[in-house]
Amino acid sequence: MMISSSPTTPNQLLALGVLGGFLLWGGMLFNGTLDALTLASETGTFPDGSSMRMAYTGWEVIDSNLRPLVAFFYVLTNESAGASRWTLFDASIVIRTINAWVLIESRRRGVRHPWLRHAIGFWFLQNSGGAALIAPVHLYFIARSKHTARDRTIPLNEARGFCPTIVVNALTTLLLFAPTWLDWPTHTHQGYISLFQLGPLMMTVAIVLFTRPGTSATVPETPKDPKNPNVDAPWVLAAYYMTGIAASIAHLYVVVVALTGMRGSELTISRLFRPSPRKVFSALPGSHEALKEGLHLFVQYDNMIAGAACLVFVHYMLQNIPKKNGSPTWKGREKSNIEFLYLLVASAVLGPAGAGSFGLAVREKRLRAELEEKK
Repeated sequence: MMISSSPTTPNQLLALGVLGGFLLWGGMLFNGTLDALTLASETGTFPDGSSMRMAYTGWEVIDSNLRPLVAFFYVLTNESAGASRWTLFDASIVIRTINAWVLIESRRRGVRHPWLRHAIGFWFLQNSGGAALIAPVHLYFIARSKHTARDRTIPLNEARGFCPTIVVNALTTLLLFAPTWLDWPTHTHQGYISLFQLGPLMMTVAIVLFTRPGTSATVPETPKDPKNPNVDAPWVLAAYYMTGIAASIAHLYVVVVALTGMRGSELTISRLFRPSPRKVFSALPGSHEALKEGLHLFVQYDNMIAGAACLVFVHYMLQNIPKKNGSPTWKGREKSNIEFLYLLVASAVLGPAGAGSFGLAVREKRLRAELEEKK
């Protein structure tokens, strides 16, 4: 466990999860957004009169649970969403990046707990429950786990599958945004939003398919080479670098669009990132504007809390490099504080997802350096 002089601890992740749950779901319940969303999914009509697709699979038990999620994302991504669509896009960068981090940690040989080993449950929960609530709690359990002390290596066949799987992870976001860009009909748009809910399953299938080369029915993973335990490291680092570059470019694009007014005067930095509950309450109760502003506020909180969780998690993991006996390698308060400052500055420019990915690449190098010393 990290000594108390570290500016970040796993318990801060739990606190962020509690705060995220309060802001997301407490806010939606208090400002009437949850009621309006439920009403739209039950009646098939949004407050502005636009229609809501009611059937997706033909099984009501599934469709009844899909409709609120489809309604949520449709309001935020249709052609009238405006700045809300860009806020959701920026939040999706953070969420997709966290998915990649969780995937990598889940494949380390030292992971024993089934929940940490099989990330599909976390991915589904994050899609439906909100990243600000689910992600900090899951990152807390990763931070508290002793899996890297047991064995931090990853089977080579699985490490090789990270980059293509992360590409699939990123492409699932197109299911939300492409229908609007391509001006597809509402019915089709909402159908693709329902497919987006299967993103965790797509990612799981992808990692299984991309890790099959080099394995067999009797040998499901590449055996560990005691003489070269870090053979997987270049592939892990490539996954972090690719994630960091993609997340940084996407975030910078959003910021540049907002600063230059390329997409209209409504899209500003303040509108994207500064929560304004007043806008929800100033809108006419029961109106489409109130619904849109309520969901916009939800995504702003989601983005803000998930981003903060990224910084806390990455900084703690940078410091928590287990030695052979499992105790952390502590670099001292001065080094820890300056690294946290570096993370904050990098996050202000590249976004927490991009900065965090590069930070985890540094941590991976430290993990492997410790491994080399054990040889």
